[in-house]
Amino acid sequence: MKKVITLLFVAVLILTLSACKGKDADFSDGKITIWAWDPNFNISIMNTAKGIYGDDVEIIIVDMAKGDLETKLHASLSTDGDLPDIVLIEDYMAGKYLSSYPGKFADLSDSIDHSKFIPAKVAIGTFDGAQYSVPFDSGVSGMFIRNDLVTDADVAAASIAGVTTFAQFVEAEITWDEFIAVGQAYTARTGDAFMANNFADGGLFRTILNSTQSWYTNADGDFEFNGNPGVEEASRIYKEIYDAEVMFNGTSTEIYKAATDWATWVDPLGNGDVATVTTGVWISGTVKSTTANSGDWTVMKTPRADITGAVNYSNLGGSSWYVLADGDVDESVAFLKAIYEENQDNFYDTILINNGAIGSLISAASSTAYTANDPFFTNTAIWNDFALWSALIPAIDYGFYTYEADEALMNAMPAFLDGTSSLSTFLNEAEVAAKSKVE
Repeated sequence: MKKVITLLFVAVLILTLSACKGKDADFSDGKITIWAWDPNFNISIMNTAKGIYGDDVEIIIVDMAKGDLETKLHASLSTDGDLPDIVLIEDYMAGKYLSSYPGKFADLSDSIDHSKFIPAKVAIGTFDGAQYSVPFDSGVSGMFIRNDLVTDADVAAASIAGVTTFAQFVEAEITWDEFIAVGQAYTARTGDAFMANNFADGGLFRTILNSTQSWYTNADGDFEFNGNPGVEEASRIYKEIYDAEVMFNGTSTEIYKAATDWATWVDPLGNGDVATVTTGVWISGTVKSTTANSGDWTVMKTPRADITGAVNYSNLGGSSWYVLADGDVDESVAFLKAIYEENQDNFYDTILINNGAIGSLISAASSTAYTANDPFFTNTAIWNDFALWSALIPAIDYGFYTYEADEALMNAMPAFLDGTSSLSTFLNEAEVAAKSKVE
C-alpha cells in the first residue's frame, strides 16, 4: 500500500508541476531555444547576441526557411507540439498569431520597457492591451538614388515647386507623382529605366499604402478595398507607374524595368540599369555589395501619396521576437532584455556595421555608428536618417490577414493595369477574393 501511495503522490506532483509550467514557475534549465530564418541576417544577428550575452546560458539557434518556420509554428501551437523558448515573427503576421493562440505567448508588458522602442513597432506586438513583443528590426523605407546618373536637368524638367537641382531633390519631400515626372525626364534623356519593379509582388504597393496611414482593413478588422482612400491611392500610383511611358529615339519606353523575381529586381541596381529603388533599409546590403558603385548612391525620404494624411515615412517588412508562455520565460526575457533593451556591449552598433540592421531601440540611434558618415552613400549619415525616419513611421494595425489581402490584390491587378478593369471593379473583385480566403 505504501508503494501505491508513493506512486500516486509522484503522479500528482508531476501533474501539478506540468500545470504550473510557464511564467509562474521557474523551469529554467540553462538553455534557450530560438527559431528564426535568414542565416545572413536574423540568424547572424542572433549569433552576435549569443556571443555578447556570454556562457551563463546555452543558446540554441535553429535556422529554418521562413515558410517552414511558420508552418511548424502553427502546427505546434495548434497541437501543443514542440515549441522554442523564443521565436521570430514577421510584423505582418503578429496579429494573426496573437489572436489565434491566446495564452501561448508570454505577456511582456511588465518585463520589457516598451517606451524605449519605436512606437510603431510596439503597436504591432500589442494585443488586447498587452504587449507581447521585443521589437527587433525596422523595415523603414527610403528611396535609394544614383547621384552619378540623375542630373539637374532631369529634376528641373519635372517642374517640382522650389526644386530645380538634384541636391534640392534629395532634400525634398516629394510625392509619387513628382517621382514619376523625374523618372519620365530621366528615361526620355537616357532611354534607361528609372526603377525596377515586379508588379506581381506587393512590396511596393505596401510601402505606398503604409505611408497613407491606412491598411487593407477598416476599424472593425474587416477587409475594405473599395472606398478605402489609402488602397485606392496606392492602386492609382501603381497604375501611373505602369503607364508612365516616354518617347526615346522615336520609341515608346517605360520608366521601369519589369522584374519577375528577386534577381531581376536587384541585379539592375548593381549594373546601373536602373537609377532608383524605393524599399526597406534592408536593401542597403545588396546595394553596397557592388563596391565599384561606392559614392554613387544617395538616400532620400520615401515619396508620399497625394492624399490627406500621407507622409514621407513608410515601412516594408520587419519582425520582432516573441517568448512562448510555456518555455523558459524568465531566462528568455533576461536574455532579450539585456541585448535588445539594454544594448549590452553596444549590440546595435555591431549589427548596424556587420548586417546593415536598423534596430528599434530609440536610444541606439544616438551612437557614433549611427551618426557616422558612410562613404558609400556620398559620405552622408544615412543610418542616422533611417533611424530618425523609423521613429516617424505611421503606427499601422496590420490586422490578421495582410498576405491574404496582398495575394487577392496582386491576382486582380493585371486587369486593372492593362485597362480591362476599372478601379472600382478591380477593388471589388480583389475584396471578394480576399474575404473568401479567410471565411
